[in-house]
Amino acid sequence: MSTSRAERAAAGGAAAAAPAQEEEDERERIIHASCVAFQSREDGVCAGVLIRGPAGAGKSSFALMLMGFGAALVADDCVRLSRGGDGRLWATAPDEPALSGLIEARGVGVIRVAPTTAAALAWVVDLASAASLERLPALRCERMLGATLPRLSAPPSAAAAAAVACLARGGTLLDPDAALR
Repeated sequence: MSTSRAERAAAGGAAAAAPAQEEEDERERIIHASCVAFQSREDGVCAGVLIRGPAGAGKSSFALMLMGFGAALVADDCVRLSRGGDGRLWATAPDEPALSGLIEARGVGVIRVAPTTAAALAWVVDLASAASLERLPALRCERMLGATLPRLSAPPSAAAAAAVACLARGGTLLDPDAALR
């Protein structure tokens, strides 16, 4: 019996997404990542995009590309995540005033910008090489600090940044199996 890509992802993701009780109880964490935010048209809350990847993967460059599409910097290189009373996962810069608003542009230098203070995370983007990615992957979700967030893997490219900007502004990522019927 054949299963759809979405069913396979849900089955594989269910086991991987089952959080440990410690994470469910944890309310705050600082992680190595970058975060930008797009102003929401609906409720005025900034829609955050958390960008993850190993050192040198292009997190800051991807954040700069998203900023070119209208995002505001939340934090670069180090992001504080906290679960709010509203059930959402919030991203802020760590309590390091000297680092607030700074982002590194590799080969250019460190740039100071006007940051936004907080964003409710709307997307998690894991940077990966284009060769390692499926052409039309199923939507995946990840549970972090008790909140479930949509997660996608993307290459650190301008086209991927444009797609993420569309999603963060309220676009919908379609199930490839359903979209192509």
